[in-house]
Amino acid sequence: MQAATVYRMPRSVVCHPPGPLVLGPAVVALLLPDFLHDRCRRNPTRRAGFAWGSAAAGAVLAVSGGRSARRHICQSTGAAFELTSVCGQPSKPYAASQLRQQGSLDDGFSVAAVSTAGLKGRGASVNQDCLAVRCKAGSWCIAVVADGHGRDGHHCATYICHNLPTLLAGALTAVSAGVSETEAEAPLTAAFTQAEMGLEKAACTHSFDVESAGCACVTAAFIPGEDTVYVASCGDCQAVLVDCATGDFKTNVPHKAHDRAEMQRIKAMGGKVRVDRQGDEVFSRVYSPSGVFGLAMSRAFGDLDVKRHGVIADPSVMAWRLRKPSCCVLGSDGLFEFISPAEVAAALQQHLDSKGAAACAEALVAEAQRCWKQVEGDYCDDVTCLVLTSGGDHPTKVDAPVLLD
Repeated sequence: MQAATVYRMPRSVVCHPPGPLVLGPAVVALLLPDFLHDRCRRNPTRRAGFAWGSAAAGAVLAVSGGRSARRHICQSTGAAFELTSVCGQPSKPYAASQLRQQGSLDDGFSVAAVSTAGLKGRGASVNQDCLAVRCKAGSWCIAVVADGHGRDGHHCATYICHNLPTLLAGALTAVSAGVSETEAEAPLTAAFTQAEMGLEKAACTHSFDVESAGCACVTAAFIPGEDTVYVASCGDCQAVLVDCATGDFKTNVPHKAHDRAEMQRIKAMGGKVRVDRQGDEVFSRVYSPSGVFGLAMSRAFGDLDVKRHGVIADPSVMAWRLRKPSCCVLGSDGLFEFISPAEVAAALQQHLDSKGAAACAEALVAEAQRCWKQVEGDYCDDVTCLVLTSGGDHPTKVDAPVLLD
């Protein structure tokens, strides 16, 4: 995909949050910023095509564990480890998906995961978010969050979470210690390309739709002994890497069609972009020339109807320096629609040590659900939050949160 090289999205925007965030009343077990409770507003960085981040971001050598229906935190013992969510099962609105774990984590890592179904009309809801963490003892650790969309989006997300970690593990063999994001881009992009080809083949074999269905994805890859985490994203899922000592952080930029470079590529391939501005919010969709199917992001797995017209599956690749203690949050757009990366970083920096990763993940998901219900009423997106930590002593026992009925 030659166009992807020419019209590459910005890697990340480096700056600091606009002053300290004052933390207010408790939500579940975690205090979140005051203004979240006064009014739930959409995160403008998701609409306007920019992102906050830190000059000194931290992250983790981390992997996740989980068995409980709501969340699970696993402390390390040294063996190989795998965690996956059960994606695509009908459930009650706001209910958490089951998590399946095998093995255990390397020393120094802990992970908490929560993935919940949204509210999408009457009756049962299907959680189209999917997560996976896979680690090879003493070698590498890869975390993935995929957010499906369209009728068979959960099949797409499941395929990506099952297969992309293996492809990324192979790509890491071509990434020498401490290489820049430019040097890491080619092997990681090749892994995404292989995943896209495999998804299209699987759709033919198993008869699920990838014409008007697909998924967004964000991944984080860690190699023990290195001080760098490699983040690759495609679509509107996000990663936030937090220096827990300072609260500084970095985040990726969601791929939106109103970004100038993305729009140029799409229009050059015959696609159409429709942009709607409502106050400080910007909404955009990509359409094929027929104008039948509109995609709310400019990069994704699947979505062949617009893939022929400028939508690509190439990721933006970032290489971020780690500091300890640090943590990494991967989330679907349901998490970040109303909670900004700055708010996530502030909450974790102040409460990870005292409350623990599980409490933080649960509280962020509950807060996202509350905002969806307050703003949208009868609609809530699926919400997934994966928190990976290292270099700190974080509590492992928390009370289960009270999720929305």
